[in-house]
Amino acid sequence: MKLHTAIQWVRNLPPGKEINIDTRLIKCNPGNGFTVADRILENIVGSSYEYFYVYNYRLRTTMFGRRTKPTEEDFCTYVSPDRRDYYEQLPNGLYKLKG
Repeated sequence: MKLHTAIQWVRNLPPGKEINIDTRLIKCNPGNGFTVADRILENIVGSSYEYFYVYNYRLRTTMFGRRTKPTEEDFCTYVSPDRRDYYEQLPNGLYKLKG
């Protein structure tokens, strides 16, 4: 599967919906510190406030989801791996800027 196809599937998710994708089948070299799932969300404008992913270790798939509405101003649903040091992940899965 091409990375572009997976990006389109996730981008076109209606609010409140989820999709499972076997990211092992996507032909992509994600780069330093990034996963294929990170690359998918990095290519969706606004992904930090609406989209998220969770890796399912039992099924070995990645579940991508889209919130029914964007997060509030101070919270993110996704943070790029190269910026995660500046954020803390809360128990509900959201990220908040440290400090």
